[in-house]
Amino acid sequence: MKILIIGAKLQGLEAVYLAKKAGYETILVDKNSDAIARSVADKFVVMNVFEEKNMKSIFQQVDIALPMIEDEKVIEQVLKYGVETDTPVVADLEAYKISSSKLKSNDLFKKLDLPVPGKYPNCNFPVIVKPDEMSGSSGVKKINSKEELDNFLGELTVPVVIEEYVEGQIYSLEVVGNGKDYYFPLITEIVIDKEYDCKRVVAPVNLPEELEIEFLNIGKALAEELKIKGVFDIEVICHKGKLKIMEIDARFPSQTPISVFHSTGINLLQMSVELKLNSFVEMKYLQKDVCYYQQILVSDGYIHVLGEHILRDCKDLNIVENIFEADEMITDYEAGKKEFRAIVIVTGKTHEEAQESFEKCIRSIQNTDEYRGWKLSEG
Repeated sequence: MKILIIGAKLQGLEAVYLAKKAGYETILVDKNSDAIARSVADKFVVMNVFEEKNMKSIFQQVDIALPMIEDEKVIEQVLKYGVETDTPVVADLEAYKISSSKLKSNDLFKKLDLPVPGKYPNCNFPVIVKPDEMSGSSGVKKINSKEELDNFLGELTVPVVIEEYVEGQIYSLEVVGNGKDYYFPLITEIVIDKEYDCKRVVAPVNLPEELEIEFLNIGKALAEELKIKGVFDIEVICHKGKLKIMEIDARFPSQTPISVFHSTGINLLQMSVELKLNSFVEMKYLQKDVCYYQQILVSDGYIHVLGEHILRDCKDLNIVENIFEADEMITDYEAGKKEFRAIVIVTGKTHEEAQESFEKCIRSIQNTDEYRGWKLSEG
């Protein structure tokens, strides 16, 4: 199986990684010659997606294509190439148009009567201001007073969503579908850093059964309403024992799919490909391990655990097994370097064992001559 992955940033890295685990041959395309996933793919091509002649030539070489870029025009163009070259494409443009707008998403939640944080001005301060058309932590700001909010809004030129600031554990659920059949492999926990960026994923979660059922029902309601095709990501926060939807994204996410794979053996990219090609055979859910997935920045006397933004400028990443006592790292580490970044993947039979495995990894780094005695810092 030869697959085309378009976009070599964090989502592209996730896709290439899982494609390799599935045994697929990968061609990765990005207009940026320094894109972080370039060294992980079997073949990397520097190209703008709107170079029609050259892109069509690549489409004719592969069995299926997957866009990993959050851009409506790019997705439209990729789907167009798919039609013109008779190449299947895993993408859901209609769902993306809704999920890429927080205003449209909120309208959908209201229509389906799904639980969400209170909306300003019918809520108390502090509030969270989110740009309408950005995903994840991009542009998110916590505001503590009306005066601060008025001043902040006066400087903005883009539409925003303003909602109550709620605290609690954050959970993620990926829905994989083909427009008629939907699968919900595993709920994971998201741990964020001070910039609201995900620094750790824990799979699976210790979630009370009634909340797990509620979350799955939220996923089913959204899947059936939107007729999900491909992978769809839902994030909720558990605030005072109640689930509230934070955001939805009709795109292949980063971080959680690799965590799901190491916890269960379920490969979300392989599932989405097989569902598109009508070759999917439903997997029985078999719990294997607890997986802890986190990013680290080793620099200037510290081992920082931070959000995935620290990886965006990485070059020459490699997938390395059994390094620093981790199960696996995706890293730019080289012996003798005074600074490196890594995605650390560790597992255990229990949450305690997985945590202990991570601590062993940190101690192994700290016992290396270049980083001896460096301190762990949780961002």
